[in-house]
Order: sequence, then C-alpha cells, then structure tokens
Amino acid sequence: MKTKQSRKQRTCDQCGTAIAKGDQYAQRSKRLGESGVRSYDGTVKHWEPYYVKFPVCGPCAEEG
Repeated sequence: MKTKQSRKQRTCDQCGTAIAKGDQYAQRSKRLGESGVRSYDGTVKHWEPYYVKFPVCGPCAEEG
C-alpha cells in the first residue's frame, strides 16, 4: 500500500497507535451505510453506501 508523510498528528484506525507529524502513513477506506431501493407512492428512491478514508500507520499498511 502506498504511504505518504503525515502533516499532522493522527491515530491509526487499526492498532490505535499515534502517528506523529512527519511519520509515514497510508489511508484505508471503509464502507459506511447500506445500499437500497424503496418506493413511495410510485417514486423510487435509490441510494448507495458512502466511503470514508481512515489513517493507518506504516506497519499496519505493510501487513495487509
């Protein structure tokens, strides 16, 4: 996974360790929400899940 240099203090989403300013980190996305289709009075509403990026420290990014 490609890493980049952190410009601010962060916390790893997987292991909970601190990512200091200047350390290498990666970003991993997680899906939030569900997709679905529902109809109201003949009107069909369709929605998609959305994805949010979370920071991951260098060692966690290398293992998977």
